[in-house]
Amino acid sequence: MQLPFLNRSLEIARIQKALQRTRTSLVVLYGRRRCGKSRLLVEASADLECVYFVGDDRHQTLQRRALAVEIGRALPGFAEVEYPDWETLFRQWWHRSRPGSVLILDEFPSMVARAPEIPSLLQKCIDDPRHGAHHLIVAGSSQRMMMGLALDSHAPLYGRAREILEIGPLDPPWILKALAIQEPEQALDPFSVWGGVPRYWELAREYGSTTEALRELILDPLGVLHREPERLLLDDMRDVVQAFSVLSLVGVGCHRISELGSRLGRQTTSLSRPLERLIELGLVDRVPPFGTPDRGSGRSEYRISDPFLRFWFRFVEPNRSRLQARQIDAVWTEVRQEMKGPERG
Repeated sequence: MQLPFLNRSLEIARIQKALQRTRTSLVVLYGRRRCGKSRLLVEASADLECVYFVGDDRHQTLQRRALAVEIGRALPGFAEVEYPDWETLFRQWWHRSRPGSVLILDEFPSMVARAPEIPSLLQKCIDDPRHGAHHLIVAGSSQRMMMGLALDSHAPLYGRAREILEIGPLDPPWILKALAIQEPEQALDPFSVWGGVPRYWELAREYGSTTEALRELILDPLGVLHREPERLLLDDMRDVVQAFSVLSLVGVGCHRISELGSRLGRQTTSLSRPLERLIELGLVDRVPPFGTPDRGSGRSEYRISDPFLRFWFRFVEPNRSRLQARQIDAVWTEVRQEMKGPERG
């Protein structure tokens, strides 16, 4: 069951304002997977003449054909032509669509991975004054790539974006509405598991309780969220193995960089960059010693800041062998003992 659209009113207002301009606008959306970027785009463009396309890992020829089909739903006859390259397709859309039309390219990094020339081609279209006011939205879950496309001074689209919006997890109060929780204290256990990710809430509300949802979605090796952290790290970490190893240790109480280096057999200097990257992604916090303003201190502690990842690396990662052996009841007993108080929903 789909959640009602929650919050994001400020983001919608900024997107719609950009799309109402009389000059071409580029809007860039990025952020963690499953936080509602695609839903936000649909809601923000609901009353506009819009083409929405989701990029994927297919060969660029197939993606180009698929995009032409989507454009053809708005422009009859557009898909009846074969487009030999991306430049021809984009220029034809800009030429044939009416001023004020919107082209949304979701999962944009997947498209660029297959056709690196796309940002440069779009930049030429945006900069061409003959094209009039046509609006472009690009979105993606790879924060590293999306920020590079928009914020790297050497990138073709640098300086073109009217809006650059990061879409992150929602604040705790919104889980009450999402899961129909009546009292704030009843939201403590659910939020400690699902955090502020709307898609996790949507999945959880299909079950009768937090216990059932947790067991079916996370602890069960067949559950859709059982390997979720690996997917998150694949989006943004160059060295997924190192990042996963660091989170595995932090999740079970290894909080200082000296401890991490010792356990991994690595120089602490080699861990600084992956830790910084995890902090940038909002997955880890660095906590300095009490009364010490220097956040770079070697005595700082690193802690997983995201509730879902904190739960996963505390209970799932150390027990993956037992969970694969279907010892879910035994693992759940340990989880229940450590969660605060009796289950509350």
